[in-house]
Amino acid sequence: MATPARAPAPTLSRATTVTSQDKHDASPPSKGHDEAKGERSSPSASTAISGFKRYTIIACLVLAMFLVSLDRTILGVAVPRITDEFHSLDDVAWYFSAYSIANAALQLVWGRIYKFNPAKTCFIISVLLFEVGSAVCGAAPNSIALIIGRAIAGAGAAGIFSGCIQIVMALVPLEKRPVFQASFGAVFGAASAIGPLLGGAFTQKVSWRWCFYINLPLAALALFAVVFFFDGDLTDRNKRKMTVSEQINQLDPIGTLLIIPCVTCLLIALQWGGARYAWSNGRVIALLVVFAVTLVAFIASQIWLGDRASLPPKIFMERSVLGSFWYLILLSGSMSTVFYYVPIWFQVVQDKSPLTASYHTLPSILAIVVASILNGAFSQKTGYYTPGMLATPILASVGAGLISTWTPSTSTGQWMGYQILFGAGIGLGMQGGSLAVQAVLPGPDIPIGIAATFFAREMGGAIFVAVAQNLLQSKLAAQLSAIPQLHNIASHLAHAGASEIRQGVDPDQVGLIAQAYNASLRDAWYLATACAAAMIVPFALIRWINLKKRGKKIAEETREQESMREKQDQAAESGAVKAEQA
Repeated sequence: MATPARAPAPTLSRATTVTSQDKHDASPPSKGHDEAKGERSSPSASTAISGFKRYTIIACLVLAMFLVSLDRTILGVAVPRITDEFHSLDDVAWYFSAYSIANAALQLVWGRIYKFNPAKTCFIISVLLFEVGSAVCGAAPNSIALIIGRAIAGAGAAGIFSGCIQIVMALVPLEKRPVFQASFGAVFGAASAIGPLLGGAFTQKVSWRWCFYINLPLAALALFAVVFFFDGDLTDRNKRKMTVSEQINQLDPIGTLLIIPCVTCLLIALQWGGARYAWSNGRVIALLVVFAVTLVAFIASQIWLGDRASLPPKIFMERSVLGSFWYLILLSGSMSTVFYYVPIWFQVVQDKSPLTASYHTLPSILAIVVASILNGAFSQKTGYYTPGMLATPILASVGAGLISTWTPSTSTGQWMGYQILFGAGIGLGMQGGSLAVQAVLPGPDIPIGIAATFFAREMGGAIFVAVAQNLLQSKLAAQLSAIPQLHNIASHLAHAGASEIRQGVDPDQVGLIAQAYNASLRDAWYLATACAAAMIVPFALIRWINLKKRGKKIAEETREQESMREKQDQAAESGAVKAEQA
C-alpha cells in the first residue's frame, strides 16, 4: 500500500473521526453499532485489499453475521422438544439468558481487544469460540451442558459482531460503507424471519440439535475467508505497543468480573423466587444480596475508572444516552418476552407442530422488518428519528395487550393481526436508540455509546425473559393444582416439557391443561405490555434533533479543524527542514 514517507502506519486523526461521524449523522445508517466501531478504522486501509478477495471476505462476514443473528431466533421453536428430552422446563429462560449474558457482558471487552490486537487473530478466536459453543450445544447430554454451550457461543458471537464491523470498516471506503451496513440490517431481518422456519424444520424433520450443528460448516466458511484472504495488519499498529498488563487494564477486567456475577445472581433469583423457592428462602435472599453488592461495586468501579470504564459515567450525563439506554432495555424486554413464548403458546395451547408454530410467528417478525425499513427511510428523508420511537410504546403496548387476550380458540385473523400490530410497533423504535446516541455524543465517545445501547438490548431481553419464566412457572403450578382432575399430577405437569405436557393424560384433561397454560402465559403477555407502555418514560428524556442539520453543522466545524491541522503539519515540516539545515 503506497503511503507518504512521513506516514509510516495508517492512523485515524481526530478530524477524520468527526468527518466520518458527520456523514453518518446526515444519513442515518441501518446498523448504528457498525458505523460507530468503524470510525476507528484507517481510511487508507481500504485500498490494501481489493477485487475478488475483498468481496469474498465481505460475503463470508455477512454469512457470519447471519449465523449470529440466526442463533437468537432459531431456538424458540425448538424449546418444547428440548424440554421434553431433558425434562427441563425450569431452565427455558437460561437457554436464552446464557447466550445473552455472555454476548452483552463481553461485547465491550471484545471491542477493546480489537483495539490492541490484530483483527485477524481476534476474529479467528471469536469464530472458534462460537464453533465450540455450537458443538457443545448440539452434543449436549443434558440441560446444564446446553446452557454452558450457549454461554460459550454467546462469548464467541460478541467477538464475531465486533470483528465483522472492524474488518468491513478496514476493507470498504467510507463513501461505500452505507451499502454494506444496509446489508447487515437486511441480514438481521432475514435471520429473524428464517430462524423460526429453520428451527421448526430441523426440530420436526431431523433433530433440534441441528439448530446448532448448522453453524459449524457455515461459520467455517467465514473463518476460511479471513484466514487466507484478510491481512490482519490493517488495524492501528500504534495501539499494539502496549504491554500485556497494560492491555489487560484497558479491558476493564474489574468491571467485567463484577457485571457477570451481578446479572447472573439477579437472573437466578428471578427464576427461583416464588417458583422453586419462596422469596424468603435463604438461597434467594443470598442471591439478591450478592446482586446488590456487585451492582454497587460495578457502579463504583466505573466511576473510579472514568474514561477507561466499560460504561463511562460521563456519557450517561447526556440525557439522550440515558433515555436511550432504558428505552432499549424495555423494548428488548417486551420483544424478547413475546417472541420467546409465542411459539410455546402455539405448540402447547393450540397443539401445533414445531414447524407450524414457526410459520405462525412470521407475522410479527416480518412486521418488524418492514417497519424498520420504512422508518429508516422516513428518518433519512426528514432527519428525525424520534417519531418512530414515540409510536413504539403506543403500538407495541396495544399489540401485546391484545395478545394477552388469546385463548385456545383464538382465530387465525386475531393472532395474525395482533402480532403484526406488535411487530410494527417494535420495528419503528429499534434503530432510534442508536441514532439518538450518535446525534448527541462527540465522535470519540460514539463507539462507547453504541456499545452501551447494545448492552442494554441484551440485558433487557435476558432479565425480562427470566421474569416472565418465573411468572409462568408460579402461575402454572397454581393453575394446575386448582383443577381437581389434575391435582395428583399437577407438580409433574408443571415441570414437564412444553409439548410433553399434553402426553400421558386423559383426552378430556387436555383441554383443561391448555386453558391452564394459556392463563399462565397471560402473565408473560402482561409483562410485555407493561414494558412496552413504560418506554414512554425514558423516551421523554431523548432530544428531538434533526440529523441533517446536525450533520451540516459538524461538517463545517470539521473543515475548519482539517484546515488548522494542515497548517500545523506544514509548520512542523518547515521547522524540521530548518533544523536540518542548521
